[in-house]
Amino acid sequence: MDSTQVYKFFGDCYFDKVLLDAPCSGLGQRPRLTLEQISLEKVAVYQKNLLIAASRVLKIGGELVYSTCSISEEGEK
Repeated sequence: MDSTQVYKFFGDCYFDKVLLDAPCSGLGQRPRLTLEQISLEKVAVYQKNLLIAASRVLKIGGELVYSTCSISEEGEK
């Protein structure tokens, strides 16, 4: 299942708590990846879409925990 579409399966406001462990850019992996090999902008857009979907299935007043292993200024939009 495409997790950016999870609300289509569960509907809006379904869960009391959501843990979103979003995929990262992989920049910290060895052998070291270069910026030419990945698109930080695409990773940031994908993470944003996952966050939007997670917030849709979260009940009002619920708890959302967002986790990812990479933080890059170039990926922030």
